[in-house]
Amino acid sequence: MKILAIETSGVTGSAALLEETDVVAETRLDSSHRSAQSLLPAIDSQLKSVGWLPGDIQLVAVAQGPGSFTGLRVGVTAGKTLAYAVGAQLIGVNTLRIIAHQAPRDPQRVNAIIDAHRGQVFSAFFSAAPDARWDEESPTQIMDDELWLQECRVDTLVSGAGLKKLGPRLPAGIRVAAEPLWTPTAAVLGRLGYADFCGGRRDDIWQFVPQYFRKSAAEEKREPSEN
Repeated sequence: MKILAIETSGVTGSAALLEETDVVAETRLDSSHRSAQSLLPAIDSQLKSVGWLPGDIQLVAVAQGPGSFTGLRVGVTAGKTLAYAVGAQLIGVNTLRIIAHQAPRDPQRVNAIIDAHRGQVFSAFFSAAPDARWDEESPTQIMDDELWLQECRVDTLVSGAGLKKLGPRLPAGIRVAAEPLWTPTAAVLGRLGYADFCGGRRDDIWQFVPQYFRKSAAEEKREPSEN
């Protein structure tokens, strides 16, 4: 199965081509490429570099959230457009799950976090499964920075870009993944999407939307006037 994976949940992003679990190509994208007008040509260039036609793609895997509102919209829009155009299947993968699967398996528990801004983080916990997977212990939630710091445990590895702001304030004894592992990659995203597909999952392209896990600042500002 030929797979296109698109990861645009943060400031930087990446796109990858896989044949099942084997990575054929992966391209890092900087912030200047996080628009539909520039992301699609970058993917087209990647396809040409490996000799694939757009119609060869059978599965499009997309980072569905949490993450940057703009980045998620760009990735989801590009993924849906491509999947519809070539008749491929579409699968979304949780961003924190991608980060967890990049972490080493010692200790046997990992907490993935992303900066949610406004003094908060997106957080989810995962435990190691026998088949090299990380099983989700708790769904993605938004936590205040101070509460998250209070609940850190020494038996849990912490990973994710949220450490850029909270790393210096971690309690003593907390283990931290190597910084290169904090950023979700399209290669790992593609493998997870393929695993979900093999497990029978299918996402409806017409119902598929980003999962922001919170309202935008503009929406929150409008709420008082609407009550």
